[in-house]
Amino acid sequence: MVADDHDMGITHVIRGDDHLSNTPRQMLIYQGLGWPLPAFGHLPMIHGPDGAKLSKRHGAQAVREFADMGYLPEAMRNYLARLGWGHGDDEIFGDVDAAKWFDIVDVVSAPARLDWPKLNHVNHHYIGLADDRRLMGLVFEVLRSRDVHLPRDFAERLARTIPLVKEGAKTILELADLVMFALKPRPIELDQKARGIFTAEVIARVARLATALAEASVWKPEPMAETLKSFAEAEGVGMGKFGPALRAILAAGAVAPDLASALAALGREESLGRIEDALSQVQ
Repeated sequence: MVADDHDMGITHVIRGDDHLSNTPRQMLIYQGLGWPLPAFGHLPMIHGPDGAKLSKRHGAQAVREFADMGYLPEAMRNYLARLGWGHGDDEIFGDVDAAKWFDIVDVVSAPARLDWPKLNHVNHHYIGLADDRRLMGLVFEVLRSRDVHLPRDFAERLARTIPLVKEGAKTILELADLVMFALKPRPIELDQKARGIFTAEVIARVARLATALAEASVWKPEPMAETLKSFAEAEGVGMGKFGPALRAILAAGAVAPDLASALAALGREESLGRIEDALSQVQ
């Protein structure tokens, strides 16, 4: 290692403090060969939340494992740069700022601890900034690894759904969970608990809602929210009189966003089809 570093003209050797015991021996080799000494720096190791050396029991150990857990590379770079070093109160910063601001003299000597909530916060931020088509590709890989049966138009459904639900995801795995409602195959089957919501009054009201929705021309969150509001006003009831039933239909047993976003994500044909499926099971 000493010979390689010398031949490559290495001027600074910066590594983990677990290599601290190697440094005196390497310095003696440099001195014995009459070579100039590089500057040696030793960074504190990253520990788990419990203060012990980072290991499998803390959730991940290798960078690849963090990727498999749904963390974006830019989020990991930002978070890792902040471990044991900082630039004032800046928590979120990109590669350019990190390179401009970093100085090894600012690195603290105490071991840094992996803080999962903070990592999730940083990753959530970068998911919000990420290009939706990129997120589609990442979500598709997760779904494929789970052997999820995808409808033929899954790409269109993902394109509509991801922008509406990504604000609720801290990781790509969570984002994959949040799009599942939009990928459920028809006919949608209501479970026993959902069927219990459908009284005769609710069934009649949801049938009228289907007629109102069929007349909507723009299936986007804001117009859908207005349609639902107008329907509630026309019925003289609050959303609680039909919202739970509509949610049971649209979510199909999965996690789903607000009703207007769910309708927009599913689109006109799928939304009305799911309502038709549900009504056929409870009438």
